[in-house]
Amino acid sequence: MKKKSYITVTDQFCGCGGSSSGASQAGCEIVMAINHWERAVETHNTNFPDTAHDCVDISACDPCRYPSTDILITSPECTNHSLARGKKRKNLGQMDLFNPQTIDPAESRSRATLWDVVRFSEVHQYNFVVVENVVEVHHWILFDSWLNAMHSLGYDHEAVFFNSMFAGSTPQSRDRVYIVFWRKNNPKPNLSFTPLAHCSECGEVEAIQSWKNPFKKWGRYGKRNQYVYRCPSCAQVVEPYYTPAHTAIDWSYPSTKVGERKRPLKPATLERIRKGLEKFCSPVLVETAYGKDTSNRVRSVEGAYSQ
Repeated sequence: MKKKSYITVTDQFCGCGGSSSGASQAGCEIVMAINHWERAVETHNTNFPDTAHDCVDISACDPCRYPSTDILITSPECTNHSLARGKKRKNLGQMDLFNPQTIDPAESRSRATLWDVVRFSEVHQYNFVVVENVVEVHHWILFDSWLNAMHSLGYDHEAVFFNSMFAGSTPQSRDRVYIVFWRKNNPKPNLSFTPLAHCSECGEVEAIQSWKNPFKKWGRYGKRNQYVYRCPSCAQVVEPYYTPAHTAIDWSYPSTKVGERKRPLKPATLERIRKGLEKFCSPVLVETAYGKDTSNRVRSVEGAYSQ
């Protein structure tokens, strides 16, 4: 199908519409949205009633059944690439003769959804493809082969590592990689993101990403991780502005107190909560969490959260 004169988008693995919202705000028309989960498709349809939707197993469908668009935005399943699964991801393709592992077909199929990006791109020849995933996808044993497949289809690419909390007023910290492909005959897009930050020497600046290892530019944000942000003038480490999570919480909503949970939170989680409350919350919110007696709010974590 011939592409339109305006910018059109297909949202593959669309979820409830987060990526579609960003593309729509940038002036694109969301023509097609696809997902295997009925509830996600229903929600996306509510948010984008003028978009065509298909609830289908994307890995089993024929890309030819969908209209061609200028851009493909896609978020293949990332569960089985993430370290949150509790397994090392580097050697997923290697078997141990003396410690045999059980192969989970669902995990292999989950990782294989990245190949759906290649299948759709081969048919529709999108001008741009934006793939969002966890940073650990870089450790997938077939990652380089996957990139080469896209290169064979006539694309160049750049990987952008970015934490969502620096994207405007996004009240969450979530490290992600955005792998952007563009046709080799198209100009390279500007993928340099310089979030605003305060520098004690220079005032407000457009911070630049600074990798601890310039030969290994992949990973997570933070002083203990792989990259930080620096002032472009004096080069000191700065922290871009961000919106704290408490701004998105309805504190009036009834919920179970942390200390009354049947399954207690891990000590590290409690410690992060405590530090977050003390650093970002107003005295009223701290009082809500600790009670009126706030003089001892720096006591042991367990005691503080059992009130």
